[in-house]
Amino acid sequence: MSNWLLCVYRDWLCHVVSHLRQELLKQGHLHIDETHVQVLKEPERKNTSDSYMWVYCSIRDQARPVRYFEYQPGRGGKYPEAFLKGYTGYIHTDAYSGYNGVKGVTRCLCYTHLRRAFVDALPKDIHDPKASKPAEAVLRLNKLFEIEKEREALGLSLSRATMSNRLLCVCRDWLSHVVSHLRQELLKQGHLHIDETHVQVLKEPERKNTSDSYMWVYCSIRDQARPVRYFEYQPGRGGKYPEAFLKGYTGYIHTDAYSGYNGVKGVTRCLCYTHLRRAFVDALPKDIHDPKASKPAEAVLRLNKLFEIEKELEGLPPEQKKKERINREKPLPEAFWSWAELNAAGELPKPKLHTAFRYALNNRQEFFNYLEDGNCSISNSLAENCIRPFVIGRKNWLFAGSPKGAAASAGIYTLVETAKANGLDAMKYIKYILSDMPGSTFLENPEYLDDYLPWDPMVQERCR
Repeated sequence: MSNWLLCVYRDWLCHVVSHLRQELLKQGHLHIDETHVQVLKEPERKNTSDSYMWVYCSIRDQARPVRYFEYQPGRGGKYPEAFLKGYTGYIHTDAYSGYNGVKGVTRCLCYTHLRRAFVDALPKDIHDPKASKPAEAVLRLNKLFEIEKEREALGLSLSRATMSNRLLCVCRDWLSHVVSHLRQELLKQGHLHIDETHVQVLKEPERKNTSDSYMWVYCSIRDQARPVRYFEYQPGRGGKYPEAFLKGYTGYIHTDAYSGYNGVKGVTRCLCYTHLRRAFVDALPKDIHDPKASKPAEAVLRLNKLFEIEKELEGLPPEQKKKERINREKPLPEAFWSWAELNAAGELPKPKLHTAFRYALNNRQEFFNYLEDGNCSISNSLAENCIRPFVIGRKNWLFAGSPKGAAASAGIYTLVETAKANGLDAMKYIKYILSDMPGSTFLENPEYLDDYLPWDPMVQERCR
C-alpha cells in the first residue's frame, strides 16, 4: 500500500501540489513555520537526525487559501531562500535567523512569540519583585491583541501586520508633512538640546540585523514658547548625521562631549555639567573614607555649588540670568578648572578619575560657553528626558522591523512628545490631524500646515 501511494503521488498528485505552490507564490502575504520530523534512510545522515517539515500558508482572509507543506533535510536558511526566490511580498515568521537571508520580502514577526517570551520570564511567585517587568510587558502586548479583538467584533478582521502597514501609510501620506514642518520650526529657534540612543532595525541595506542604529532627538529649550521634540532615525552615530540636520544652523546646541558633534559648523556648543559631575561620581571608590575619594568628592562638591546657584536663578529673564551668572557663577568654574589642572597631574591613565579629569580639561571652552547667553543651560538633561519614553518603549518592542518602520516610529514619537510639551492630549492631537488634513490643500499651499502645529489656537482648544 505504501509503494502504491508513492506511485499515485508521483504520477498524479504531485502535479496538483506543484500548481498549488505556484498559486501560493502569487499571493502577497504568507505565514511560514517549520517543525522537526525524523526521516529514515536519508543519504549520509543518521536515522536519529532531525529533518524538517516546512509549511507555507495563505493569510486568513485569502479568497483562495493554500497550505503548502515541504519536507527538507534541515532547518537552514537556504530552504526558505530557495522556496521564496523571486518572491517580493510579506512573510509572517518567528524570529529565527534562518529567514534573514530571504531577499526581497518584508518580514513581519509574531507578537504571540514575543508575549510568550515574557510569560516564560515570569517567576512562579507573581508577588516576587522580579515579576514587575515581564508582567508589564505582557500587559502592554495584551492591549495590542485586545485592539484586534475589538475590530473583529465590529466585523473588521485586521491582522497586526495590516495595522502596522496601515500605520506606515498614514505616516507617509499625512503625519510626515506635519513632522517636516515641525523640523522647520525647530531650526528657527536659537537654542537646541541634542541626544541619541541606539535602536535595532532589521532589513537595513548591507547591514546585519544585529547592528546598532540610532534614534536622535533634537529639542527646544525648557523656556521656549513653542517647544518641539524632534526624533530622527539614522543607521549610525557618525557626526555626518547631526552635521546634515544642522546644516546652516547658527545657534547654541547643548550636547554631551561626543566627538561626533565636533564637525557641526556655525554653532556654539554648550557641554553638560550633569555628565561632568557624573564622571566624578563614577570615580568615587565604594568606601567614601578611602583616601582615594578625596579628589572626586571635592570635584562633586565644587560642581554641586554651581547647580545650587543655577537653581536660585530659575525663572529669571535671560539677560538678568546672564548678568547673575557672570557675577555669581563664573568664578566657580574658573576655580574648578584651575584646581583640576593641578590635581590631574600624576593620575594614572586608566582609572576613572583620570578619565573624569580629561573629560573636563579637554573641553574647557565648551563648558564655559553657557555663560554667553542666559537662554543656555548648564545641563543636557532635557534631551535625556525627551528620549526616555523611547528608551522605555524599546525595552518592550525590542526592534523596528524595517528602516521605514523606524522612520515612521520617529515621526510618531515627534508628534506625541511635542504634543505633550505643548500641553496637549497626544491622542486627540493625532486624531485632529488625521480628521482634518484630508480636506486641506496643504500640498498646494504649504502654509496651511501651520494650522496643524500644536500651538495653533484651534489645536490648543480642541486637543487639550
